[in-house]
Amino acid sequence: MNLQNHFSASRFYKYLKYDLVLNGKTYLFAFIGLILVLVLIHFFTISTASYRVNFKNNYYNPIFFFTLIGGIVISAGTSFPSLRTSQKSINYLLLPASILEKVIVQALFRIIAFIILFIPLYWMSFKIAYGFYGLFEWQNFIEVAPIGLFDFYRGTPSLLDVLAIIFSIISLASFLFAGAVYFKKHAVFKSVLAFGILVFMWFLLMVLFSHIFYPDSSGDFFDIKIQEYKINEELHASQLFTYIFGMASSLFLLPLAYFKLKEKEV
Repeated sequence: MNLQNHFSASRFYKYLKYDLVLNGKTYLFAFIGLILVLVLIHFFTISTASYRVNFKNNYYNPIFFFTLIGGIVISAGTSFPSLRTSQKSINYLLLPASILEKVIVQALFRIIAFIILFIPLYWMSFKIAYGFYGLFEWQNFIEVAPIGLFDFYRGTPSLLDVLAIIFSIISLASFLFAGAVYFKKHAVFKSVLAFGILVFMWFLLMVLFSHIFYPDSSGDFFDIKIQEYKINEELHASQLFTYIFGMASSLFLLPLAYFKLKEKEV
């Protein structure tokens, strides 16, 4: 097998530059739009908190993960924009780059670069929003203590917890990434819908297993019964299963995107 047919450093670099030239303005405007949206969200949150209690980190941390997931849905879900029409698909598939190189470039910009850049953008947008907030007079002006770049990360979770969160986010992005290849039109909506259906089917499957293995368990029909087993003092078997499932999903979803794109090439 000739590896040059699948990946060539020089060819990959040329294709990377081509994608930046072709979609550079789209990426730039997307991040400008992201900053504006984050500033509006932060300003709204701080201003409404003026009528409640102290801000602190009670709102900063949850909004980080909420907006991160929302951004990933849009960013990864709109991957491979050239596949949305037949003519653009033909031109895209005929570009002098391998399928692997095309997948890597899209994953690099739509998932990896987005997640890495989102952290400083989120922090910077909060600083901008708080600066605007300080220009107005409020009935209960909130003094926000200095917030660091990584203050969204609180507590002392274990290494397994940290890895589970990171790889679960990557797995979600990979699902949307694969959906962008699989669905021709309305890829974001269809991918989110498919994800919701799979989650609902998983829920029904767990309900079914609960009734099969624990028929005498009391509660509503849709109650889920899980027998807890401790692997150690801090880890349950159900936790480990969830972690493995969330962390390993991308190992299946990214190859799915590759082979689906390869199928289109044929």
